Amino acid sequence: MGLLNQKINNVIYDFSCVTLNIAGLEITGIQSISWTDGREHTGVYGSGILPLGATPGQWSGSGSLEMILSDYDNLYRSLTRFYDSQWSASITYTLGGHMPIMERLPACIFTGRSGDMSQGSDALVRSMDFLMLAPPTLGLTSPNAENDSILGAILAGANIAANILF
Repeated sequence: MGLLNQKINNVIYDFSCVTLNIAGLEITGIQSISWTDGREHTGVYGSGILPLGATPGQWSGSGSLEMILSDYDNLYRSLTRFYDSQWSASITYTLGGHMPIMERLPACIFTGRSGDMSQGSDALVRSMDFLMLAPPTLGLTSPNAENDSILGAILAGANIAANILF
C-alpha cells in the first residue's frame, strides 16, 4: 500500500493535502508536481562476458509542475528571470502526532513551460519543467533525530505540505 493510500484516523490523505509556496506566493491552484532522478552506471568489460565492474555514472534529475493559469501568471510576474532563477523545493509530510519528515529538492531551475487551452477543459493550466541541480534528500525535520528506524515507523500515512522557495 502506497504512502498516500494509508489511513490516519480513518482519513486517507491525498493530493488535496498539498500546499505549495513559490517565491513567497501560495499556489492554491497546483494540479501536480513530480520529479525523477537517477544515475547512469555503465558496465566495464574485459575479454569475458561478465562486467569487471561499473563506472559511477552521471547523476541527473528533472521534474514538472502544473498549475492553474492565474497562479502561473502571479508566479511569472514575481520572477525577474524565469529561466535563470534557482529555487529549492521541500515536501513535508505531517504524520498525525509523529515527527514530520521532509523531502527536499535543494536546487532546481525552470527549463520549459507549456500551456493548453481547449473547449470543454475544466481550467486553463500551465505546465513547467525543471532541472534538478542536486540530488533530493529525505530525513526527519528534527535536528535531534535519533535514527532512521523512526522514519520507517512513522510512514503510516501523510498530510503533505510542499514548499518551493527561491
